[in-house]
Parts: sequence; C-alpha cells; structure tokens
Amino acid sequence: MNKKRIAITLFMALLSEIANKLAPLVTLHIVATRLGPDAFGSAQYALWLLDWGIFVTIFGFSQTAPIQLRDATDEHARARVTGGVLGAKLLLASLGSMALLLATSSRFSLGDYREPVLAAIFVMITTSLDCVWALLARQKMAVISGVSIVARLFSVVAVYALVAESSHAVRFVVISCAANSLISVASFLVTARDIGISLPDWKIVIRSLRLAAPYAVLLLLVMALDRFDLYLVERDFTLSETGIYSAAAKLVGSMVPIITSVTSVFYSEMIAHEKSEDIFRHLRASVFWVLSITAPIVALIWMFDAEFLTLIFGPAFAPGAATLNILTGGVLGSAMILIFGFQLLALRREWLPVCLGLALGCVAGISASFLFMATHGTAGIAMGVVTGKIIAALVITAVALRRWNLNARTLLVTSFRSILPAAGMALIITTARGMGWQTREVASGLLSASMIYILLFSLMNLREAQIIVSKIQSYFNRNLN
Repeated sequence: MNKKRIAITLFMALLSEIANKLAPLVTLHIVATRLGPDAFGSAQYALWLLDWGIFVTIFGFSQTAPIQLRDATDEHARARVTGGVLGAKLLLASLGSMALLLATSSRFSLGDYREPVLAAIFVMITTSLDCVWALLARQKMAVISGVSIVARLFSVVAVYALVAESSHAVRFVVISCAANSLISVASFLVTARDIGISLPDWKIVIRSLRLAAPYAVLLLLVMALDRFDLYLVERDFTLSETGIYSAAAKLVGSMVPIITSVTSVFYSEMIAHEKSEDIFRHLRASVFWVLSITAPIVALIWMFDAEFLTLIFGPAFAPGAATLNILTGGVLGSAMILIFGFQLLALRREWLPVCLGLALGCVAGISASFLFMATHGTAGIAMGVVTGKIIAALVITAVALRRWNLNARTLLVTSFRSILPAAGMALIITTARGMGWQTREVASGLLSASMIYILLFSLMNLREAQIIVSKIQSYFNRNLN
C-alpha cells in the first residue's frame, strides 16, 4: 500500500470536491442573474442537447474500460487497449456530432439552438479523448484532481469576465464545455505519457463497444428518467419558464453527488463481505446515513424554497419555488435506485431488474407528465418526474429485497429513525413561524434549523451521535499528536 500516494490523492480529491461543489454554485449565480430566465433557459437547453451527444460518446466505457486495462498483460497490450477504447469513443463522437448538427438544422424545431451547439461542438472530440478511466485504473487521479480545480476556477473567472448580459448565452455554453474539455485533454496527455496509446485496432474497438453496450443501455435509461422533463418544458412552455424550471432542477440535482458519496462508503464495505447478514448490516447503515443527511436538506429546501432560488439564481427565479418543492421529493427515489439497484442488485450482477424498473419509471413518468401538465403547467411535469422515480425505485427495491431475502420491516424502522429528526425540525420551525418567532431570512433560519436538527438527532439517535463524536475526537487526537 502506497500511503503517500493515497494521502496525496485523497487530499487532491478533497480540494477537487470543494471546487466542484462551490464553483458551479458561484457560476450559476453569476450566469442566472446576468442572463435572466429566458437566456438562461436557452443556454441550459443547449447544454442539455450537448449532454446527449456526450452520453453517446461516453457510452458505457467508464464501467468496462478500466477492467479491460486491468486485464492487459504488458505495456504493449495496455497501449492497444487504450487506443482501441479511444478509437471506439472517437467513432461514437463523430456519430453523435452528426446527429446534433442534424437535429439543430433549420428543418427541425431545434434549429434555434444551432449557434450554441455549433460553437461548443468541440466538446464531443475532447470527450472522446477523455482518459480519466485509464488514470483511475492506474492510480493517477491526483493529477486530474488538480486539473479539475484549475478548470472550475477558470470557469468562474471566465464567466465573470465574459458573460455580462442576455446576449452572452452562447459564451456561457462555450465556457462550460471548455472547462470540461480541459480536464479531458489533460487526462489524455497524462495517459499518453504514462501508458502509451497505439493506433486503434478494429478488433479491440468492436470488443470495447460490445462490452460497454449493456452498461450504455442502463445509463441511457437513467439519463432518460432524469432528463426527459426539460424536453417537455422547452417544447410546451416559454424560454423564461424553461429557465426557471432549469434553476430548480439544477438545485435538486446538486444533492445527487452527496447521496453518491455517502453510499459509496458503505458499498465498498458490502463488496468486501459475502454473508448476507454482513451485507444487510452495511445496507442498513447506508440507508440510515443517506436519509439522515438528505432529509434535513429536503426539509430546509421546503421551508426556504423561494429564498434559496433568490439567493443562488436571483429574484426572477423565485416563481420556481413550487417546482423546486416537487422535484425535491424525487431525491428519495434517486437514493433508493442507487442503493438497491446500482449497489445491492449489482453485487449479484442482476442488471435486468434495474433496467426494467428504470424503463417502467420512464414510461410512468412521461405519461404522468402529459397528464399533469395540462392542469399544473411545469409543476405538473415535475410531478411526472417524481412519479417516475418513485415507481422505478419501488420496483427495484422490491426485487432487491426479494432476491436477497431481506427484512423490509427493519429497513422501514431504520428509515423512520433517520427521517424523524428532520420532520421534528420542520415542525418546530413551522410552528415558530406561525407564532411570529422566526423570520424567513436564510442565514438566521439555517442556523436555527441546524441547531434544532443536531439536538433532535442526538436525542433520537444517541448511539449514532456518540459514534460521530468519537470519530471527531479520534481525528483531532491523531492530528494533534
């Protein structure tokens, strides 16, 4: 075990995570307040279109390419694998680029987005060169974490300097893609020096595509379930409403990395065990801590919905408060899909139930969106999104519980214990407001809510609170000594 390398990697990863969390919020604040809802909605939809092209390029290689590289026996074989994967990605990037250019041509309804898509089409090529997967397999992530920090800071500075008014929406799209391209190109250069890259071998190209295809289908369903809403909003509503909806969706989407980070810790422990009781113990802990962290965030968003939107995006986006509240309800569904599908069922390589659950969620979500938006507008589309995620989560969870023969009642009790402090916090704050003791000012409100939550969590989950205190004490003792 190389402790120095691990320490450097963890430190750089921590700095990268801080940059990745703060930089987008700062950037969104600058962009939203300067562009306004209409131009912001146009830019977000252009980025949404480019995301689909990027998905075609990435395919399922993030899951399969590291394994291909790991199984390579020597330097020459590793260079051939890297060249083959990059060749497959370059082929897909070409097809994706042609599809985007065709979809945004004047003959189709997406022609209004031709300029930003054309200006940022370079991101397709740079995405095909991305080799983060290779650096992950070779434990070279510290370098990319450093580049990621630089790229995020670059995006903030560039947006601040170059995006000043509504006519600069295309500039924002280009800057966003340029920041990601910087990371991709850096990973390519490091990989070329560390591993070497041979010319694509068509046998390896085809094999790489075949191996990645099942994962690509799975990721396609995830992306469809998570992003079909913006298409419907842009198609049936104004650009201003699209911008307001995008702001709410962005805020909710920022919670997903938090869920992923927490569950990853317990998933790594699940992988290390084979007995069902050991796996169930870590599963229960994963559910408890995910809900303990997300439940108060959800409650705070419900209590300070318009204030959060105003603080981050500006007063023009405050009308999206109702949409924000509804979309936040889908966070629980996303957590269940991740824990029970991409972790619990993944341990047994049972991907078919996950695909079926996601497909059913997509159908139900789109159908519900068409049903609800006739009477509730964009909020109705948000209802459809939440409906789809909850249905997918219930199907996947039910299958996982049955396949693993797990005790659903114990998980429900665990969930109740973790949610109760957040519910108590919301009840106290709401009651205080009704009695005129609490304002809606964000800073004081967050401070009061946090203190109440910590107190309630400690009282209702004494053992877990003692574990947290013990971990903090151990950390400081190690660093002081």
